[in-house]
This record gives sequence, structure tokens and C-alpha cells, in this order.
Amino acid sequence: GENPEDQKEKFSYIAFGGGRHSCLGEKFAYLQVKTIWSILLRKFDFELCQEHPEPDYSALVVGPKGPCIVKFKRKIDSL
Repeated sequence: GENPEDQKEKFSYIAFGGGRHSCLGEKFAYLQVKTIWSILLRKFDFELCQEHPEPDYSALVVGPKGPCIVKFKRKIDSL
């Protein structure tokens, strides 16, 4: 017999679930991500190491095609 897992639709996975039974920690997880990005953007300068990569539109969420290498350096005033 065939495995039902192989029959799932593309992009059908929802990380935190949905509806009444969605994950209680979703808002907290997003708050943590925003806090981390806030600290990183405040304390570091970021710079692409190569030309801006082409966007990859074939996935559910648009991202770069191939690697996106970034240099980062601590800002002087954030010590």
C-alpha cells in the first residue's frame, strides 16, 4: 500500500496549527524572533558579500536562489 504521508498536498504544513487548536506558544515564538532581530540590528552592521541574489519564487515563501552570504560587524557604540 501507499504511504498516506506521500499523498499530502504541497505547502500543506502549518507550523503552529490553526483554528481553535492552534499552538499557544505561537505569539511568544514570534515575539522572541522579533526581539532577537531587534538586538542584532541594533548592535551589528550587515553587508552582503556578493551581488544581491536572484529571488526564488518557486517556494511558498520567497527567498534567495542559492546561498546569501552576509558579513556582520559589531557597531562601535554598542559595546
